[in-house]
Parts: sequence; structure tokens; C-alpha cells
Amino acid sequence: MSNVVREAELSVIMCNGKLSHAVRKTAPPGDYRVQNELGGTITAMDQPSAEMLELAHASLATCPETPIYARVDMIRNHLTGRLCVIELEVIEPDLYLKHTSDGGMTFARAILQVRSQN
Repeated sequence: MSNVVREAELSVIMCNGKLSHAVRKTAPPGDYRVQNELGGTITAMDQPSAEMLELAHASLATCPETPIYARVDMIRNHLTGRLCVIELEVIEPDLYLKHTSDGGMTFARAILQVRSQN
């Protein structure tokens, strides 16, 4: 948990297997919890690192089908220095759409693309 306090929790949001956006979730002073309702702060990232994207894609590859949307939460392992997945959210995750640069259009297009295939 010290890495969550020191470095934050990172989330990569994917739509149909493609990057939508990424956010950094930081805990309030004296706490380790990053949830907004508990005083945490969520900020948009300009561009996730190559390591973040690689881990997000590898996580989605474990799914039997590519989810329409997913949020891959990760923190840095304090022993190895590498990012590790702490949660792969594919059922009603908070997608932090207010932090997108395109106003959520990537998400909307993903839904429309899947609907047009059915």
C-alpha cells in the first residue's frame, strides 16, 4: 500500500481493446484509499506509459472475448519496480468518462460498433 500513497494507483480504460484514456488516482494525505468519495483525487493522464499499455493489453488478452469496455487498475510492485494489475474491471466499472479528452466518444463508438455487429 505504500506505493499507492507514494506513487498513486493508475487506471487504463479500454474500449473494444483500444485505449480510451488513463487516469491517476491519488490518496488524500494520511490515507491510502484513492476513491473520490473518500477524499482521493482522480486526474486524467495525457498519455499512459508503454508499460501501462502493455499490461492493459496483456490483461485483456486473458478474457475469453474482448470486452466492450474495461478498466485495468495497476500499481507499481515495490519489490520488482514493475507495474502489476490489482483489478480488471469489466462489469459496471467507473470508466471516469469525465476525464476523457473526447467527451466519451470512444466509449460511444465502441457500443455502436458492437451493436452494429449483432
